[in-house]
Amino acid sequence: MKYLFTILLLPFLFVGNAQNTFNLRPYFNFEAPSLLTNVIPTDSCYYAMGIIRDTASTASFISNLFVKFDLDGNLVNSKILSNSERTYEVWSNSLVRKNNDFFVAGESRGFDFTARATFFQFNSEGDTLLTQDYFNPQYPQCPDATFINVQDFKPTFDNGFVFTGYTVEKCPTFNAEIHVVKIDSIGGIKWFNTYGNARRDIGMSTIQMYRGFIRYKVG
Repeated sequence: MKYLFTILLLPFLFVGNAQNTFNLRPYFNFEAPSLLTNVIPTDSCYYAMGIIRDTASTASFISNLFVKFDLDGNLVNSKILSNSERTYEVWSNSLVRKNNDFFVAGESRGFDFTARATFFQFNSEGDTLLTQDYFNPQYPQCPDATFINVQDFKPTFDNGFVFTGYTVEKCPTFNAEIHVVKIDSIGGIKWFNTYGNARRDIGMSTIQMYRGFIRYKVG
């Protein structure tokens, strides 16, 4: 009987120490589909970022969505970064928190379909502090070289950032090349490089192994 009592008691001990969980469907006060691509947990709340599509617009433009939840998953605050002439899109799971501000790189597009990489800085309330655009290095000399895509975004040892993705060339032929951009803490370009061959090359992630050396994963 002694051993039986011990076995029966154990499940109750595990239940008492179980972590609270939740499964909620938040509503962001916008009549549009939304998708969260980044979540950063803290001791007091959760921060998240994603995209929201403006279905009321004839262009159906995409905007950035910044969200704050409490520890029970309840919505505390939400803000969007929108523009009537451009989309703002953060698809990669690469949001960085530094000194209570948030940094990420994504993409933006205009009516001319020129896609550019964009660096964003937000405060903890979701207010936009900074945006900085980066064009395909062949544009505008090659009018068709309009595409630059961001797959990964990382902080670096020198308080800057690096983002990795690919550019698309159409001069003289269509081709995707790995594109890496190193920026300082306010988005100024330190250097950029393009790598590839006749095949389709895409930089999927970046790892800084030690100072001055960055390794790329090719997709």
